[in-house]
Amino acid sequence: ARVAGGLTQTELAGSEVSVGYVSRIESGHRRPNGRVLVELAARLGVSVEELLVGAAPRELDEIRLALDFAELSLESGEPVEAEARAAEALARAESASLDDLADRAGFLHARALEA
Repeated sequence: ARVAGGLTQTELAGSEVSVGYVSRIESGHRRPNGRVLVELAARLGVSVEELLVGAAPRELDEIRLALDFAELSLESGEPVEAEARAAEALARAESASLDDLADRAGFLHARALEA
């Protein structure tokens, strides 16, 4: 989110936390507390949920909806439509590193190809 927002670690840190702390958060060596998460999210212009999950809530909802539609299409005897929706959801889930949704999308995609 920081790089996408065009901020340096120094700009993100501001006066609230040290640059080293930001670096340790980004490398996975530190877990910020709630106050720090709120500050960093505000500075980045994203929600705390987006920082924690790695995707905007709307994107999560859109991927889930595409998966639900793919499943419904498959159950309705429309494997071509199911395959297209599952493939789209799979690509989006993988690009956002949403492993659980990517697993579900991959499973539905395989089922659609078999149908």
